[in-house]
Amino acid sequence: VHLAVANSLALRLAGISRETPNPPGGTIDRDASGEPTGALRERAKGRLDYYRADSVIPPLTAAQRLDGLRAGVRTLHEYGIAGFHVMVAEVDEIFEYQRLRAEGVRARIQLLIRGVESQIRVEDVVGLGLTTGFGDDWLRIGGIKMSVDGVCVCRNAAVYEPYPGEPENCGIVRIEQDELEEKVALSHKAGLRVSVHAIGQRAVDMALLAFDKTLAAEPRPGHRHRIEHAYLPPRPNQLERMRDLGLLLSTQPSFIESFGDGWIDVFGEKELRGVMPLRRALSLGLRVQANSDFPCSPMSPFLHLKSAVARQTRAGKVLDPSEAISVGQALRLLTTEAAYAGFEERTRGSLELGKLADLIIVSADPYRVPAEALDQIRVDTTIVGGEVVFERAAQGARA
Repeated sequence: VHLAVANSLALRLAGISRETPNPPGGTIDRDASGEPTGALRERAKGRLDYYRADSVIPPLTAAQRLDGLRAGVRTLHEYGIAGFHVMVAEVDEIFEYQRLRAEGVRARIQLLIRGVESQIRVEDVVGLGLTTGFGDDWLRIGGIKMSVDGVCVCRNAAVYEPYPGEPENCGIVRIEQDELEEKVALSHKAGLRVSVHAIGQRAVDMALLAFDKTLAAEPRPGHRHRIEHAYLPPRPNQLERMRDLGLLLSTQPSFIESFGDGWIDVFGEKELRGVMPLRRALSLGLRVQANSDFPCSPMSPFLHLKSAVARQTRAGKVLDPSEAISVGQALRLLTTEAAYAGFEERTRGSLELGKLADLIIVSADPYRVPAEALDQIRVDTTIVGGEVVFERAAQGARA
């Protein structure tokens, strides 16, 4: 959660008052008199962060959490999703995903362990000798996740030029450069792939510098480290550096619809030329995979198709059509490239002899549907590991 909003009772329970200083990597919004307004940005959430061991938020029971995960997998099947990468920040979450695996829940899950701002440190994972790929086709370690900055709609993304109307605000840096370099290097050396959240151009440069130093000190081809998001218009040479370092761009085309109008409110359309640079990244030979970052945008892969091809915001504005890609290219970002991003291209990502039997039947051919209607495609049947896990007709009959 990049922005939490708390009432006075919650602030009091968390020990946040006018005397509370802004913590490193976070900002407490205040009114003209210095009193907290209740808006807590990034690491300023303090004890209102659900994942902190000393959080004052009442926890869910283990049964409630497991029921929620099972329901979530059923919803994924409705959207034709057989597997997902998920960030975990506490030991109980890892235990719960193991429970799902033991129950035989039909979902292929990769755990990205939040190594900073978490109950699980990078050092804990390294100390256990765990590496990316540990596990099986249903549940495995995907690597380490860490976040450099916040989101731009909240004006938290780390940028170089101040946000319009806020001359002192260039965003929030949640992990300073020295710590970022230390954690990236530690993870890389231990065989853990690193996924770094970086949205603002300044955060992207921080991530690139950390990866550059790490790979210069200990080169390793095929590491598949990722930069998550990086959808603001790139500065010169940023995409080229990603490619040359062997990084993957893991981004969210559907953010154009979910947040595009907010981006316009923050920056103005003129400053968004080159936003979500899919065509340029692909033309440079950069490996790109698409995901929803749910719940930040809807799960539907077909919304990604529409956004990547039509680039329409919810209000119907088109953001830089020169960065639009074809339906075929967009499908690859969601299938073969997503499998590559998970080191699973030999078993998943395409319908081929010898690969896992994960497939869907859809209501329309995406190559024949108008771009603006791609998100209207529905999944009729989902098959995971050769087993039918969802049928729309059967669901309708039960209703």
